[in-house]
Parts: sequence; structure tokens; C-alpha cells
Amino acid sequence: ASLRRYAHTATVPLVDGVAFAPPAPKLFIDGEFVDASDPPLDIVTPRCGGVFASIANASHADVDRAVDSARACFDAGTWADLAPEERAPVLRRMAAGLRARRDEFAAIEAMDCGKPIEEARADMDCCADFFEYYAELGPKELQPEALDVPEEGVEATLFKEPYGVVGCITPWNFPLMQAVVKVAPALAAGCSAVLKPSPVASLTCVMLGELAAEAGLPAGALNIVTGGPPGSDTGIYFGQHAGFDKLSFTGSGPTGIKLLHASADLLRPTGLELGGKGALVVCEDADLDAVTDWVMVGIFLCTGQVCSATSRLIVHSSVRDQVVERLVAKSHECLRVGDPMDANVNMGPAASADQRDKVMAAITVAEQQCGPSLLDASAFKPASGDLEGGFFVPPAIFDAPVDSELWREEVFGPVLAVATFETDEEAIAMANDSPYGLAHGVMTSSESRGRKYTRGLKSGVVWENCSQPLYPDTPFGGAKQSGFGREYGAMGLEEYVLHKTSIRAKSGHSWGWYVN
Repeated sequence: ASLRRYAHTATVPLVDGVAFAPPAPKLFIDGEFVDASDPPLDIVTPRCGGVFASIANASHADVDRAVDSARACFDAGTWADLAPEERAPVLRRMAAGLRARRDEFAAIEAMDCGKPIEEARADMDCCADFFEYYAELGPKELQPEALDVPEEGVEATLFKEPYGVVGCITPWNFPLMQAVVKVAPALAAGCSAVLKPSPVASLTCVMLGELAAEAGLPAGALNIVTGGPPGSDTGIYFGQHAGFDKLSFTGSGPTGIKLLHASADLLRPTGLELGGKGALVVCEDADLDAVTDWVMVGIFLCTGQVCSATSRLIVHSSVRDQVVERLVAKSHECLRVGDPMDANVNMGPAASADQRDKVMAAITVAEQQCGPSLLDASAFKPASGDLEGGFFVPPAIFDAPVDSELWREEVFGPVLAVATFETDEEAIAMANDSPYGLAHGVMTSSESRGRKYTRGLKSGVVWENCSQPLYPDTPFGGAKQSGFGREYGAMGLEEYVLHKTSIRAKSGHSWGWYVN
């Protein structure tokens, strides 16, 4: 209870009869919640546009404190020197702590980024799953591996050691989940981590510090610094900090390029999970009822603010009308835009006023280049007057020329571009005609046809007869301008591992080249 230092008397709206207060504006450094050097930043909820919390605004000196704490912890070996099976119980306790406070975390995340409460609850479950997954995987994957060598009297072993101090920079669309998919494997590997979440949505990441302290994670193994709003260079300072042995970033391409330039001078490995413009190909033999649901999942989940969104629908010309008619009808019937705290709502607002404006600008350009949306925007306005200041955007579907901005540029909103194809080769070429390569999908009843698309689509992930499913053990990452490196699964753990080869000759063994 001493770790829960709430600063605001205002609470989140009732969720199942319970109200929750946001965390105090503190940084989590060296195992304690501490004040930042600069004044806190107000946090506006996209639900109604009102201030409901604040976060600590870290200065350069605060970042230095966090990195120094992580380095001291790593060098002392209080976490890094533990065996993987000794680290695992701490991760399991973090998972248990999150499950016990699932509704609290979900409610605050929904208020913070506008995600519907049911989506937020599912995200919290996934986060707990990731901690448990890496608690189990670490002891299996991080054991020394004997290597075969062809020389008698010589043995070799591959050791998997923690990489060092890692900086984790995360976005606002899945605030806690994007943090956990970096922090959980980093901790499982024995690294010390400094987490820098987006200032747009940071609150559940602050609360992650509570889970860490309550689970018994050593001081300095995880540090959390918030702040760095537009116009501030705190985020740049964080990314350029020479105290990190490795960086892991999820966010926009331009920011990823800046971080890569900063790391180049240090010869520092940097994992990048960047944007996407995913395609979902619908073949004429696909189950159209399933198609409708997966298309909607692929573009409307999280109000379309998903890097892996399949925002381009490439549908066979012979079934185009059926697919689009079903899609339009089900969108009007099933999409419920409104208060993210309402369990009946399945589409909330954009995460910020800035993101709302970007989406609305993209819709305006699409109307000019593609014609009117196939959806009636007026049908998706929240009914409650309490939400009048919220950052809501209407879902939209356009028949889009392949040279339109909508077809080629990432919108990061609930806006779908539709085009047709005649042959599989044409569809594959259309999907691949993009600078991005994060995730694509195909809908077909033919297994061999699905495999053809899986081989042909140039992306880090290919979904067959679905869109967006990801699990703790399925590696996720991109190709081309969608970045490099992998999260999730054993490959996600390997990102935080230093591979050290030990080659040992028996005492007295010699080649005899110089001394016989």
C-alpha cells in the first residue's frame, strides 16, 4: 500500500461499480518512486478532453539518475548474476500482481489512451501472460550449450548472458503491453532496463513500477522515466544516452531513424519495430462471414491505431461487391463508438487531439482522391453529451486507387482502403508494393494457396484466414521500413542476450607449432 501514492482526488468513472485513482506523478528510480526535477505534466483523457491525471516530467538529470541506477544494479550482479530459475519467481509475482489488479490497470489505461475497457482488460491479461511466459522460457533457453568441435582435447560451450543495460522506448497505442514485451524478456535475460513510455499514455507504465517493487525485483533492475512532451528534448537525450548497451524502440519511422543514427556513433545494437501498411488479400474461395469479422478486426481494433493493421483490403473482383456490402452492413450494425469506460462500446476515441486531427486530415484527402466513404460518418457519433470534447473519429471505408495517399500512407486510424485483383500474382505484387513490411494476411479455403501467399508476401508476419492474432511464443517484427529485430517468443528473449563462446583446451594441450 505504501507504494500507491495517489496524487489526485479525481477518479476514473465507475467500472463495474468501482472507481480507481490514477498514480501520482512520480518517476520509478532505484526501486523507489521519486519526484522529477521539472514540474509535472497534465494528462488529458481522450474520452472527454479533460485533465484527469498528471505524470512526472523527467529532465536530463533524471534520465542520468535512472541509467546510473540500472548500471549500478547490473554491475553489482544483484539481478544479472542470478540464475534464470532464480529470476523466474519474480516475473511470476509480477504477473500475479497484475492479475490481481487487472480491472484497476485496465480502467486507468482506458482513460489514458481511449481504448475500450474490454480491450484494455484483454491487454492486461496478455501482459500477465508475457511475464509468465518468459518466467518459464528463461530457464529453458538460457542454459549453457555444449558445442561440437573437431579437435581432441578441446571443448567449447556457448553461454547466454544478459546483454547489459537496455533502454526501452514505447508508444501510446498499447501502453503497458508494448512496455511488457520489452521489459519481461529483458528482465528474464538478466538485463537492467530503463523504460521511457510515450508522454501521451504513461500511467500504467508508472504502475508497472509498483508491481516490480512488490514482486521483489532488486532496486535498479527496472527504472521508469516519464515525460518529454512535444518540444522537449528529453526523449532525444534518452535515445542518445551513452549509458545504454542496447536500445529497443517501437514507434514511428522518422524517430526510429534518429535513434539509429544516435546508436551508430556508439556501435550500439538497436531493435526497431516501426510502422506498417498491411494488406489483407481476400480470395474468391474464402469464407465471407469469417472475412467480414477479420477485416473489421484488422482495421477497427484499437480505433485502427495498430502498426500491424491490415488497412489495405485487396479483394478478388468476383466477390468484391459481396465483401464490401457485408462489411458496410456489419460496420453499421456492430460498431459501437462511445465511452471507452462502457463495456458495450467496441470503438473508443483516438488517443490524442493530435492523432484525431491527423486521421481527420487523412479522411479529407481520401474523400478528394477516392470519393465519399462507404460508411455514414454520422452513424458513429457518441450519444453521450459528456463526451462532447472527446477525440472521436468516424470509421471510414474507401474504394482507393493504388496511387492514392490512402493506399500508400499509414493513417493509424480506422480507415480502410479497398482495391480489387484478378490473379494471385497480381495480389501479391499489390501487397508488396509498399515501403513497409510488417504484417500481411490472406483469406482462402485452399491450404496450398495460403502457403503460396505466405511465401510471396514480403513481411515479418503473414496471417492465413485471420488478422492480428499474436501470442507470447509467436515472434513479431518487420521487414523493409517496418524495422528489424524481433519481439515475442524465444527470438524476443534472444534480443537481450549476449552470446559468449568459451573454448577450453585441456591443461598441457598444445598445437606444437612453435614449441615442440
